[in-house]
Amino acid sequence: MTEMSPHNSPGVIFLDDRRLTVYEAESTEKLSSRANPDISSAFQLHASVIDAATGTLLFTKDWGARSHDSSIQVTTGGILVRTDDVLRILASDFTEIQRLTFPDSSDRHDPTHCDRRIISVSPTGKTLMLNCYNTTLHFSRLDVWDGSTFRQIRAWSDAPLVRYSISDVGIATADSNQQRVLFSEFGTGRWESLGKSFKIGCMSFPVFLNNKILATSDCDGLLLLTLEGKVLMTDHPEKRETLGDDKIAVAQGGAVLAASLAQGKGGGFFDTDVRRTRMGVAVYNSSLKKRVLSVNVAPLPKSYYDFALSPDGSKLAILNDRKVSVYSVPVPSTENVPITPEHER
Repeated sequence: MTEMSPHNSPGVIFLDDRRLTVYEAESTEKLSSRANPDISSAFQLHASVIDAATGTLLFTKDWGARSHDSSIQVTTGGILVRTDDVLRILASDFTEIQRLTFPDSSDRHDPTHCDRRIISVSPTGKTLMLNCYNTTLHFSRLDVWDGSTFRQIRAWSDAPLVRYSISDVGIATADSNQQRVLFSEFGTGRWESLGKSFKIGCMSFPVFLNNKILATSDCDGLLLLTLEGKVLMTDHPEKRETLGDDKIAVAQGGAVLAASLAQGKGGGFFDTDVRRTRMGVAVYNSSLKKRVLSVNVAPLPKSYYDFALSPDGSKLAILNDRKVSVYSVPVPSTENVPITPEHER
């Protein structure tokens, strides 16, 4: 469930183990109201709720939106629907429980001004973090909320954060050289480097599986590592193949994770046209520390591409342009529990 709200892109997400939703900000061909997108908007956030087992369309829902900053996420307390500066909290049947409007200022030197607002959810769904990123003042104003009650737990300012993930206890990101994994407990403002140093520019941004384990990728493949920096698993890609560079998705609790897989051609001395020739998703069982499923995405997406795991890790959904496919994830014979340092061999 580790999710960071996407920026101007359609997406797919499981609402629970039985239902998934595909969402997209689309044009309504109406005039836009600057004051309130619900009054009249040139765009709407359109969501289709689908039965994951049968593919049956259960219902659709629309909200007035802008052309950007729209997303749907899930916590233990409800469904989060964000449209620009409005955040709706919905029950499982999509009835609205609460609506919040984020304060903002047009003055870029005002600490409440946001050039970008990012919402992140922990793998358990118990915690969410709001990030008001101000490029002028060069800082992020961070608010951590309880994912069930939606009450603020902590608030502080930190160095500017753009790409990262959260657990129920802290934040993980990469350093400016994309060479080291950095971790900070909520509210402390102190960052520590975890484990070894990777090749400069090789490491992707880390994603939490649970409060103790992270997934990331470097030039050598996909890695699972602890907060102490110990590497638990490495999966080496094939030649000219990358793992996890585009996205890493995690099932609730981290028992299963899925990583983007891509292969390309070009990029040599006489061929600067780097192009993708194959895309797919690799799924891993974290307790067994191995890949259990590989899915090719064909044909190659022209516009839209996303994927998600169900909370229990039993299903993988892939959005390829206008088509959604759902795959069963093999269940291992041993107990499917997320790894912790105590399970290391």
